[in-house]
Amino acid sequence: MEGDAKHALCNAHHLRELKALEDIEKERWAKKMGRLLRFMNRHKAPLKSASKNFTKADPFKRFEKLYDSIVQEGLDFHETQDLLSMRKKRVGHNLLIRLRDFKDDTLRFLTTPGVPFTNNLANKISV
Repeated sequence: MEGDAKHALCNAHHLRELKALEDIEKERWAKKMGRLLRFMNRHKAPLKSASKNFTKADPFKRFEKLYDSIVQEGLDFHETQDLLSMRKKRVGHNLLIRLRDFKDDTLRFLTTPGVPFTNNLANKISV
């Protein structure tokens, strides 16, 4: 059924955006989020094997709490920044809104067997 499909967002794309925000805009939250996503990707297999119901496992809850905290830190930062215009948000703010509103899709690689961290074949080994 079409409405039952679940989507995952490509975290390689997120990492590129986060790196640009870190290097160009000097946004500290972006470095933290990039490190967290890479850490979760490196450690997902041992954590999944430690628990049959991974999404309710304690490590996942800690990751999720840290993820939410970093997103909130970034949103708080952007609330203090001048908007480029009344209609357009800053690039980092748009990414934060996506990470907040599509958290389940961003973290699906942790919660759903067979869902990769990235859909970018060139990054599957190097991420």
